[in-house]
Amino acid sequence: MILRLAAATLGTLALANPVAAGINAAQPGYLPDTCRAHQYQFLVGKPRSDVEVAAIEPLVRVIEYGQFVSMMLVPGRLDIWLDATGHVKRVECG
Repeated sequence: MILRLAAATLGTLALANPVAAGINAAQPGYLPDTCRAHQYQFLVGKPRSDVEVAAIEPLVRVIEYGQFVSMMLVPGRLDIWLDATGHVKRVECG
């Protein structure tokens, strides 16, 4: 009984805060590539203007440096994070 409760608690903790549960969100397989982010990795290091001309799926969010964003996970959405210079820092599902 105690083991089941501990496992359930750990599972809930992992869903609520993966970092606190010791899960590295950068690990492959943490979030499936449901938005085909692997197809857009070529944008990393490119300026925002290259993002604008890339034929990207309709569900995309470009996140400016320092911009507040919703933490609501939308697995099919492509998130493109920009750095302070306006270049693509990372591309991921979210």
